[in-house]
Amino acid sequence: MKRSTGIILLTFFAVLVIMVLFPPYAVMKIEGNSTAKHDFVGYHPIWNPPTKIFAYEHLEKTSYVEDASTSTKIELSAYVVIFNKIRFIGNAILLIIGTSVLLLIFKRKQKR
Repeated sequence: MKRSTGIILLTFFAVLVIMVLFPPYAVMKIEGNSTAKHDFVGYHPIWNPPTKIFAYEHLEKTSYVEDASTSTKIELSAYVVIFNKIRFIGNAILLIIGTSVLLLIFKRKQKR
């Protein structure tokens, strides 16, 4: 194995480990009639996922939630923090495609 191939593969596995340790999360606010509002809340350590209070504050900032001053009691049970599988899979696909392209580029350069 050439040095460039080893570096590319080492970087691939390092990024993959980081993706698993810091996965993407989303928040959903489930309302009546099974409607839901949702938003991406970022990448958080797997050992310390975002809390419902963080989810509420995030949705309040993005104006999905009515003004807190008009609401006297916040129903945190309506907020659900979930692992964002779609974003995780999308990131993994991009990582695989990027790694494959780099490996092909370096393979072609080695043949010349």
